[in-house]
Amino acid sequence: MKWPRGTSAKRTARGKGSATFVPMRASTFQPSSPEELGAFLGRKDCDYELKVDGVRVLADRRDGAASLTFRSGLPAAFPEVVEALEGHAHEGTVYDGEVVAFDEAGRPSFASLAPRLHRRSASSATHVVGEAVVYLVFDVLVLRGQTVANLPLSERRTLLEACAFSGPNVRVHPALTDGLALLSFAKTHGLEGIVRKERNSPYVFGPKAHPAWQKLKLEQEDDFVIVGYVTKGTRFVSLEVASFEVRTAGRREAPGTDRDAPDQNSRRISESISFSLISRSTESDQRPAM
Repeated sequence: MKWPRGTSAKRTARGKGSATFVPMRASTFQPSSPEELGAFLGRKDCDYELKVDGVRVLADRRDGAASLTFRSGLPAAFPEVVEALEGHAHEGTVYDGEVVAFDEAGRPSFASLAPRLHRRSASSATHVVGEAVVYLVFDVLVLRGQTVANLPLSERRTLLEACAFSGPNVRVHPALTDGLALLSFAKTHGLEGIVRKERNSPYVFGPKAHPAWQKLKLEQEDDFVIVGYVTKGTRFVSLEVASFEVRTAGRREAPGTDRDAPDQNSRRISESISFSLISRSTESDQRPAM
């Protein structure tokens, strides 16, 4: 099998010499004016995809089996996705995509996905949450043993859409040509943002971000300092974080935490720093290092 350039020499948990890819990364687009935003959304030589609130996963289908890895190279345990790929994906193929869980309203929900992320075996991952995850595939790097990463995105997209996925757990992530309409949809439904991809661009392996892929995030971000944490017995409950304006910005609850649970043991990391507390608790959307 011919593997694309940019793969590392690492071996995965499968022990069969499976390549660990450093996936292509999108650069961040921050418009400074409405005109700049309009130019970003109006490119006719680009595809636009929704930026979903999930985790990046590479799928390696060969030797009659499928394996999943996070972009760090650590194994990912999503057995319903593995089963779907082993039943329908082409042999000798590597896919790039996002694993997503959905809330009751049908929107991507990282809080619903979070309990699955630290499970490394199929047996421990299958009973963590009631709802199964979905693997949204947006690129193909190797197809039937042949490297296609060097082809333009438009050709890789045609090859991907011809793949015979079936069932609810693996789908091709939709791509549109109307950036303005997709951004409006993302705003209306409270989604994370959109990604613009140049159709003539090859797949450029990371870790550096590449300007051929650009993401426009609708969620606001900031930098915070961890100043304390809360536990209940041996279980981690939340973090206390502070902004650089020297005031506590809030508490980040761990997924599935009962915020009113009694007998919580709150420990300050630094007692020498004085912060004015703000009574605000929010559900955690902090992603673990994958």
